[in-house]
Amino acid sequence: MSAKTITVQGFLSEFVRQDKNMPDRPFCWILGSGASVQSGIPTGGRLAMDWLKELHELEDFKNEPLEKWATEKNLGIKGFKFENAANFYPWIYQRRFHDDPDAGYAFLEKAMDAAEPSYGYSVLAQIMAGTAHKAAITTNFDNLIADALSIYTAAFPLVCGHESLTGYIRAKLRRPLVAKIHRDLLLNPLSEPGEIEKLSDGWDRALKLILNSYTPIVIGYGGNDGSLMGFLKTVEPLNGGIFWCYRAGDEPTKDIRDVVAKHHGRLVPIAGFDELMLQLWEKLQLESPIKLATAAHERRVREFQNQFEVLNKKLKEPAKDEAAEAVRAPVREAAAAAVERLTKEKDWWAWQLKADAQVDPVKRDALYREGLKDFPESAGLTCYYADFLREFPEHRDKAEQLYCKALKLDPNDAFTNCSYADFLNEVRNDHDEAERLFTRAYELDSKSSAISCMLADFLQEVRQNSDAAEHLYRRTVERNPDDSYGLVKLARFLANIRMNFEEAEQLYRKMMELESKDTWNLTNFAEFMYKTRTNFSEADRLYRMALKIDPNNKWAKMEHATLLKEHPELNTHRQSH
Repeated sequence: MSAKTITVQGFLSEFVRQDKNMPDRPFCWILGSGASVQSGIPTGGRLAMDWLKELHELEDFKNEPLEKWATEKNLGIKGFKFENAANFYPWIYQRRFHDDPDAGYAFLEKAMDAAEPSYGYSVLAQIMAGTAHKAAITTNFDNLIADALSIYTAAFPLVCGHESLTGYIRAKLRRPLVAKIHRDLLLNPLSEPGEIEKLSDGWDRALKLILNSYTPIVIGYGGNDGSLMGFLKTVEPLNGGIFWCYRAGDEPTKDIRDVVAKHHGRLVPIAGFDELMLQLWEKLQLESPIKLATAAHERRVREFQNQFEVLNKKLKEPAKDEAAEAVRAPVREAAAAAVERLTKEKDWWAWQLKADAQVDPVKRDALYREGLKDFPESAGLTCYYADFLREFPEHRDKAEQLYCKALKLDPNDAFTNCSYADFLNEVRNDHDEAERLFTRAYELDSKSSAISCMLADFLQEVRQNSDAAEHLYRRTVERNPDDSYGLVKLARFLANIRMNFEEAEQLYRKMMELESKDTWNLTNFAEFMYKTRTNFSEADRLYRMALKIDPNNKWAKMEHATLLKEHPELNTHRQSH
């Protein structure tokens, strides 16, 4: 039986059909060096040619052209033909670096040093993070898949860069998997013939596990190693077949055709890895990679800023005793120095830090004004100043002017849209415009737990649309399963609106595993245990944990005082211990 070829348009339609109709049979990705070329990493064929040139320079004493010198006899590589040099990559690598393996590793590291994930990897990352097609098998040493997942998504992959890690691979994946069958670049990558002629037992078991559940899509892999290609030649025919994509004009070898025919698969001529991923992006109607990368970067910057602001505030608080002050004083000095350094480096955020740390509202207002003289075009600082002014009824008109200015400066800033929406909702009662801006903020950064939860709050509290709110709360937790804020928000909704106390408690306890040192989280859980579960001793413990972190938190102090007034035995019990 000969291998059948289909068009790329036909492949794309098959992908969509299987994705829709066979959720129990997801795709996996098999990537070779051809998928990394557009990211700046040379192909195996290009590297093989570079090493041949180096060997020629080192060993040619007759001044022969490379094509004439590079023979089976001179290289000692059985069956070598110059026109097929790429097929002899492992033997050429061995010939060049056999006497100095470290030089080989150093060469490979250098070749991949400046590599950045190309456009295609941005699409692959979205698919692996957001669909069931989560598994990637690769002969490459690079980190392009993991890097792209970090840049464009919030997903953290399981990277198996050594055969000793294959025991952690499962058929049903909750997170993306990157299986590097020739090892990771930093874990003594396998390149010599003896190393890649056969899969280790661990990889043999792991690949059978994956391919028993996933339909492989091969891109950029020439089948020139004995390990993966040998596995595909000898393994039982795959239930879901195989799609082998090859660059149009570079006809697949007989070995490739035989493997595709054996597994009742299809050959697919493509223009290239990035080009195929562009077509998939359009077919699946995925989000813009530029939008995702920008939102992810801005989210990380904002998270860093928020964390630094919280730290800076805490350091301003008086220490409990001299010993604590002795520890805190040097850290306070370092934080102050950092703020001054940011100021000198002309960073608008330095002014926000200074203003946020100032307790006196008059002095704080003056700092914002001074900062905006330095950075009149900063949408971020303008929005922060508006947030500050909205707390004073007499300055709310000015606050609204500043929100409008911030949006004019940067209409695509998700947090500015969200902040103004919150102002319109809470202060102006302009719910229609608030909904438009909340929705716009969510479209700009749907990964942000804060933004998605604020929109969900609005849908529940203002629009009374509990189903839409629940969908959004749950989507927030699905997208950010390790974010404690989203977990608490969903738990509050389930307890207060759905009366689903069991799931609410499960979410609170998961939150405790992730972030048990946040006063807001702890106080919410304490209130739930106090008023819903009537577990007063547990509530007492949680309130005390919250107040240990922030002794001045008014909500926690008030609720805890009410609990102790109603149940004075809690104090007595604690004193007896």
